[in-house]
Amino acid sequence: MDKLLQAAGKTARGFAFIVGLLAIAMIGLIDYYTGYRLALSTLYLIPILFTTWHAGRGAGLATAGLGSLAWGTAEALGREEPLPLHILVWNVSMRLVVFVIVTVMLARIQESLEHEKSLSRTDNLTGLLNGRAFLEAVGREVDFCSRNLAPFALAYIDLDDFKQINDRFGHAMGDTLLMHVARCFSRNIRGADLAARLGGDEFSILLPHTGGDSAEVVINRLREDFLKEMYKNDWPVSLSIGLVSFELPPPSAHEAVKLADGLMYEVKRQGKNAVLHQRVKSAKKETSGESERRKYSVVV
Repeated sequence: MDKLLQAAGKTARGFAFIVGLLAIAMIGLIDYYTGYRLALSTLYLIPILFTTWHAGRGAGLATAGLGSLAWGTAEALGREEPLPLHILVWNVSMRLVVFVIVTVMLARIQESLEHEKSLSRTDNLTGLLNGRAFLEAVGREVDFCSRNLAPFALAYIDLDDFKQINDRFGHAMGDTLLMHVARCFSRNIRGADLAARLGGDEFSILLPHTGGDSAEVVINRLREDFLKEMYKNDWPVSLSIGLVSFELPPPSAHEAVKLADGLMYEVKRQGKNAVLHQRVKSAKKETSGESERRKYSVVV
C-alpha cells in the first residue's frame, strides 16, 4: 500500500511539473503577443509557485529558470528596437533572482509544514510511528484487505521487566534501551512493514499482505535479534508478543489492535517472554472453530 502511495506521489509531482512548464510557455506566448508595454512578469510566478508546492524545490527552481528565460525571450522579440545584450542579460538575471527567492521561500515554508506534520505522526524518542498514525495505517490496510480479500498480520509487543531498567539505571538508560528497540525492529521488518511505539514500553508492528506463516518468520527473526541485543548490553528485558494473522479482515482497525493487545496480556499472565499467535479465519468475532491459537518461545 505504501509503495503504491509513493508511486502515485511521484506521478503527481511529474504531472505538476509538466503543467508548470506548459503554463510558463503559454504565459511567454501571451507576453510576446501583447508586447513589452504590458507588464506580465508577475504572472510567471503563478506556475512557479504551483510547481514548487506540488513538485518540490528542484522542479520549482527549474520552472523559475525557464520562466525568466521565457520572459527574456518575449522581451527581446517583442520590442521594435532590440535591447543591448548586456541590458537584456541584466533584466533576465534580475527576474531570475526574484523567481528563485520566491521559490526557495515557498519551499522552506512547505518543508517546515511537512516537518511539523511528520512530528505529529512519529514518536519523538524512537522515530517510529506514534499510536494515531499507526492506527490510521491499520485502518487503510483493513480497507484494502476488505476490497481485495488479502491477508495481513498485526503484532502487539510489550517489553518485559522494562521498569527494572528505569529503577536500576535511570530513565536516561531506559530511553537508550527504547532507541535500541526501535533500531532492532526497523532492521528486522520488511520494507512494506510498519513499526510503531504506542506509548511507554508498548510497540506494534503491521505486516501488510502477510499470512500467518510469513508473519511468524518476521516476528521470530525480530525477537531473536532483540534478545541478542539485550544479552549483549546486559539488559534483563524480554518480549511478550500477541500476534494476530487475519485471513479475512477484521471489522475495524480498533478491533484488530484490541485482539492483538489481548493476546499480549495473555502472554503476560502465562509467564512472559513468549509469542501467542492467533490465526483468525473469520471477519466475525471469535467463536469456536473460527480461529486457531499457538504459543511458542524462542531460545537464544
